[in-house]
Amino acid sequence: MRIAAVMLALLGCLFLLMAYVGLLRPQMFRNKKTGVVPGRWKLLGSGHLVALIVFAVAIIIMPARSEVKLEDQTRPDLADRTIITTAQLEKVSQVLVSKPEPESAHSEQLTKASAESLAQANKQMNALDKAMTDGVSILKSGELAAISAHSKHISLLVKIGESKFGSSVFEPLGRCFAAGIDSRTWWSNQLSAVQNGGVERIPGSIKGSLGDYQANRSECLQAADPVASAKAEAESDAELRKKFGGGRECLTVFDVNPETKEVFAKPKPAHCKS
Repeated sequence: MRIAAVMLALLGCLFLLMAYVGLLRPQMFRNKKTGVVPGRWKLLGSGHLVALIVFAVAIIIMPARSEVKLEDQTRPDLADRTIITTAQLEKVSQVLVSKPEPESAHSEQLTKASAESLAQANKQMNALDKAMTDGVSILKSGELAAISAHSKHISLLVKIGESKFGSSVFEPLGRCFAAGIDSRTWWSNQLSAVQNGGVERIPGSIKGSLGDYQANRSECLQAADPVASAKAEAESDAELRKKFGGGRECLTVFDVNPETKEVFAKPKPAHCKS
C-alpha cells in the first residue's frame, strides 16, 4: 500500500505540472481532430482538480505508521530477546499501566547487612523488576505520554536507591544502587532501539545491560542479608588464613568513643594475626 500511495502522489505532481504547462502553452493540448485549443484557465482548473483527487486517494491508502520491530525481554529475568510491534493507525487512548508513586527515600543511608537492609533491598529490587516488566507493555502501547512518565518513574527509583544504599559500588550496599543504574540503562537501550527502527544502535546493548542488572541485583541481596554476608566473610577469613599461613599483618584502626571521647583500637578481622 505504501508503494501505491507514493506512485499516486507522483501522478498527482504530474497533473499539477500539466496544468501549469497548459496555462503557459495551451496549444500543446490542441485537439488533433477539431483543431480546438482549450482555454488556459480551463486547463489549469482541470489539472488542479484531478491532482487534488489523486492526492486524496494517496493519503487515504498511506499507512498511518509502519510496523517497527524492537528487541526486548518479556520478563527482566529472561535473556532471550523477542520481537514486538508498535500500535498502528491510532494511539492507545489510555495508559496501560498505572503506577503508584514510589515510597519516599529512607531517612538514613543503610551501611551494613541487617534485617532492615534486607527488607529495603528486597523492596527496591522488586520495584525495579516491576518497572522493567511494565516497560515492555508500555513500549508495545506506543503511547508517548506513558513512555515519558515511565522514564521519570525509573529515574525516581534510581534516586531512592542512591539515598538508601549510597552512590558507589565501593560502599557496603552500593550494588543495590548500581542495579538501579543498570535498570535505567536497559530502558534507555530499549528506547534507542525503538527510535532506530527496532535495531540496537550498539549490538547486544540490551542483553548486556540486562546481564549487568541481574548480577548487581544478586550481589545487592547477598550484601544486605546478614546471614549470607556473615557466611561470605567467614569463608573469606578462612581462605586468607590458609593463604597467609595462620594470619597476616594488619594495621590497627583507632576510633573515638562518642560518649567518653576516648580513643580506642577497633578489633582486627579474624584473618589478621593477634
